[in-house]
Amino acid sequence: MLLDMGGNSHTNTYLTTLNGELISSRMVAASQYEPLIASAAKMANQDGDHYYVDSTRKVPSLITYSKPMDNGWLLISETPMNYLIHKLSFIRNVTVTVCLLLIVIGAVISYFLSRSIYLPFKRLLHLNTSLESSFRASLPAMQERFVDHLLNNKIGSSSEIQSQIDFFQSRLTPLGYVVMLIEIDNYPLLVNSYSSMDLNLYKFAIGNIAEEIVGEPFNCLSTEGKANQRALLINVRETTQSELTIILKEIATRVSATIYSMLKFTVTIGIGNRYEHIEDAYMSYNEALDSIQHKLVLGANQILFYQDIAQDRSGIDYYYPFQLEKHMMNLLKKGDTEGALACLDSLTQEVKEKRDLSHANIFRIYTRLLDAALEALTELNGTIGKAFGEDVLLYRELAGRETVDAIHEWFGSTIITRIAAYAAVKEQSNPLVDKAVQHLQQHFRTDLSVEEVAEAVGINPAYLSRLFKQQVGKTIVEYLTNLRLEESKQLLSESSLNIHEIARSIGYNNTNSYIRFFKKYEGITPGDYRKQNSTGG
Repeated sequence: MLLDMGGNSHTNTYLTTLNGELISSRMVAASQYEPLIASAAKMANQDGDHYYVDSTRKVPSLITYSKPMDNGWLLISETPMNYLIHKLSFIRNVTVTVCLLLIVIGAVISYFLSRSIYLPFKRLLHLNTSLESSFRASLPAMQERFVDHLLNNKIGSSSEIQSQIDFFQSRLTPLGYVVMLIEIDNYPLLVNSYSSMDLNLYKFAIGNIAEEIVGEPFNCLSTEGKANQRALLINVRETTQSELTIILKEIATRVSATIYSMLKFTVTIGIGNRYEHIEDAYMSYNEALDSIQHKLVLGANQILFYQDIAQDRSGIDYYYPFQLEKHMMNLLKKGDTEGALACLDSLTQEVKEKRDLSHANIFRIYTRLLDAALEALTELNGTIGKAFGEDVLLYRELAGRETVDAIHEWFGSTIITRIAAYAAVKEQSNPLVDKAVQHLQQHFRTDLSVEEVAEAVGINPAYLSRLFKQQVGKTIVEYLTNLRLEESKQLLSESSLNIHEIARSIGYNNTNSYIRFFKKYEGITPGDYRKQNSTGG
């Protein structure tokens, strides 16, 4: 029976009665089992399972006995301790190995889990640091934008302004503000001489110089105005107007001198009036802008206080020297350079004496004078390209002049001198061309060709065409076309001739050809032109 139970190869098993009689055994090793059975019989009356280590044997063994059946039989087992220790050691080693393996696996899992958690956190920290750095780097630009909005009246309430001041941790106080505007003189010349990066560095330097000097007695913030301007919002606190004028005059003088000393160009400074509340600073800025505009008459490299500039401009709504213009243009068309320049001198003197003229009025005067000069050039059969060169932008050049003196110098040296010189050359015209022009004016109403004109003059058609273009500025065909067009427009407006009669009168035998010709140059048909311009006949 015990053989059927199985077991390990080191344990002896015995089945006995309570009296110690051996019923069955399974012995895998020689053993003295009689003492075991006798010892177990003595404890037979005790309940439960029992064990002890028998050290009296040659090989210490673990003795266990129990009552597996209700009949009182005893089941005794004898296992050498060295076998059990070996088994326990194996279990211990396996357990330790498994534990170590679990620890390693846990460590690896923990590493990857912590990494998967840490990396986003690390990226978040890095992003936060990057955002903080970007924010700090953008603070100056944000502050400039705030000042720009303030000076252009784009911020609504005083509470919003105060919150912005608190945000930038500015030392501005609630009361007392003046705007100082610094403008670079002769800026178009600098644009032509320096790169945009250099110009930005110059403007940055101007801002730093101004803030450092103004910042000694007052708190201030600055922003870029127009391309050639820098505006400073100055917190003058409770300084009186008389004291303030003296202090600002000294500060502006230092700023102007320092800029010239370090950067080698001049600036004009405009200063607005003092206003109590910061939300009214935009009015001081507009006054500073208005002050700067008086540089046009007063000249560059100035310090201009708005309070010193004449306020009443109601005496002159508009001024233009019509008679002077007419006289100047007559002199121009005669090629009289000295006479035309003398007229220009008189005009400039008048403009300077009329201190109430607005900035816009002064530019309108010289713009209209330029219109008249170019019209005179056209009457001389000249063109802008021929007199001044291709791609020249005369009106832009005029607008780039910052003072009346600069406009005067440019107008005299560029416009008057060149047109008068062109007119003087025209006075020495080729008699052959003059004869051709006379023939065209007398015979344009006939079916005229270049060859017929050349034959009337007595020279080769190609040679005449070249001379004609050089002197008149147009080809013979262009000149003939213009004569016919102007004649037909006059007839359409002032006569009762029908379209067919007008076409024949200016050299067109085919009425449809005349209509196509007229529409090509005027954009409308002769009939429509007559409806729009007819004066009866």
